[in-house]
Amino acid sequence: MLSERFRRSVPWRLGDLFLLYACTAVGLLTIGVAWYGASSSVVLSSQVRWMNVGVGGVIVLGAGILAWVLAGRRAVGALRRDVTALIPVPGETIALESSVSAPRSGSRVERPQSERSLVSGRGMKHYHRPGCIFAAGKQVSESTERTFRRQKLTPCRACLHEAQNER
Repeated sequence: MLSERFRRSVPWRLGDLFLLYACTAVGLLTIGVAWYGASSSVVLSSQVRWMNVGVGGVIVLGAGILAWVLAGRRAVGALRRDVTALIPVPGETIALESSVSAPRSGSRVERPQSERSLVSGRGMKHYHRPGCIFAAGKQVSESTERTFRRQKLTPCRACLHEAQNER
């Protein structure tokens, strides 16, 4: 189901933490050396050189922090993809009782995707399939995709993901 990496309470690996500590230590040490070198010099050109060394230390420090944040973001994105895949999506076939042709009881009639009913509720920005986890337990009204699009609602990224990719 989920990989071992995502069963922990933090998204970072131990190597990510070591990289952060190493870059922080090197960056702060470089900044300290640059400060000491510039403070002991009275010649402006020498102080500018030391200032360049200090800026390099800030860049190393920032690069370590950036790498750490991006590693966490990447891990959270992968976890989100794994968890989103676990959300149950109802089948594409919707059961309807046909009153016009009066078929055998229990038979199903399929409607095209554009005519299938979807749900949305007051204050929602997205419309959903009737069985979507994000619409469960809420007061929703049923309508068509066309109606919801006229109301400037967007499709749910979880339950209508395949329908968006087909277009």
